[in-house]
Amino acid sequence: DKSVQLIQLGNQLKLNKLKLQYDFKYSNDQIDRLGQVSMLIANNDVYTTRALDARYTEHWLRAVYFFHKNWSITGIGMIAQDSWNGNTLPAIGTAKDSHLRTSVSYTALLEYYIYWPQNLRIFVGYVSRDYSHSDYAKAEFGLTDFNTGQLVFGLITPLVFY
Repeated sequence: DKSVQLIQLGNQLKLNKLKLQYDFKYSNDQIDRLGQVSMLIANNDVYTTRALDARYTEHWLRAVYFFHKNWSITGIGMIAQDSWNGNTLPAIGTAKDSHLRTSVSYTALLEYYIYWPQNLRIFVGYVSRDYSHSDYAKAEFGLTDFNTGQLVFGLITPLVFY
């Protein structure tokens, strides 16, 4: 009989031209429901079983500053840590560590609000993500550090349900 323990907390501060949002998430999965740790220990191959006792911790911060009525800049930062406390494998060459990966993400956006009542806006921005693996994860599972980055643009509006 397995369970998932999940804690999610968030807060928001709205000032005249500035909005700050913070979210925290902690997940203790006795069976890895997200599959991220399972994918790491399978070395990004197709995994056939789920890892036991996987833990995820995430911090997310978003700041939106309106420098003009229809224009804003947005910065988003996120750090996530993936751990495998159910690891029963022997250590090979390095000390055994439950921490497998830390990922850090940065996003910067410039947004123009086309139609305020529907929160319709166009945006252009850059999204970057860096993945750092522990020495144990590199030695045991052959993982390597890497990063991604991409220029993004588009049209966005929230879905409104009445």
